[in-house]
Amino acid sequence: ANKKKKDLWMGLQNARAAGIAAEEIIGVLWWQLKSLRLAAMTQTASEAGMKDFPYKKAKGALRNFKDGEVTKLSESLLAVYHDGHAGVRDIDDALEGWVLSL
Repeated sequence: ANKKKKDLWMGLQNARAAGIAAEEIIGVLWWQLKSLRLAAMTQTASEAGMKDFPYKKAKGALRNFKDGEVTKLSESLLAVYHDGHAGVRDIDDALEGWVLSL
């Protein structure tokens, strides 16, 4: 959410070193993007169905993104997941490529 590519890259490498599967990493990234999208579309935490603290963090993080950018990231991450499961691309390589493309 802070849009620091190096932090995301290091987090991906640490997760891989810990043996965390690409699907699980994608799940965490998807959850973060979903929180950002919910915060962008709502005015209050209760309207978003979120607790106050994560909602406020998501609202604050939105200033790091241009309009529509979070949606595009969500769509491209979803494509990585589905392409990996369909055998179109290796999911680990696709996830790494997604991170590097940010």
